[in-house]
Amino acid sequence: MKKWEIGVLIGFFAIFTILFFSVEQERPWEPKTSKVGEIVWIDEVGISVDSVSVDDHLDVFFEDRNEKIIGYRKYEADAGWKFVILDMFIYVSKDANGSRTFFAERIEDENGMTYRDYF
Repeated sequence: MKKWEIGVLIGFFAIFTILFFSVEQERPWEPKTSKVGEIVWIDEVGISVDSVSVDDHLDVFFEDRNEKIIGYRKYEADAGWKFVILDMFIYVSKDANGSRTFFAERIEDENGMTYRDYF
């Protein structure tokens, strides 16, 4: 190889390395962080937590398509446990296609306290 060819090759790899590490890499598996009321968009789906509350009991109403209550269940938290209730809204863009699955696996507050789902 000639000297100028080696120089071009080294220059190409130097530019490639600079560009590769200067572009922010998207990592879809990493969690998204947001504040209450803020919408986080993941592809064509937006998710917002509109309010968060903590309580010792949870009342669940079951409604039909006409919003008529057809059932009711009250849950009491065991000693030392609490229910963390999220009022969430899911937005879907007009050009979304396919299906998506969403669940809140882990929630962390501003104090570093984490909450997980429980079955």
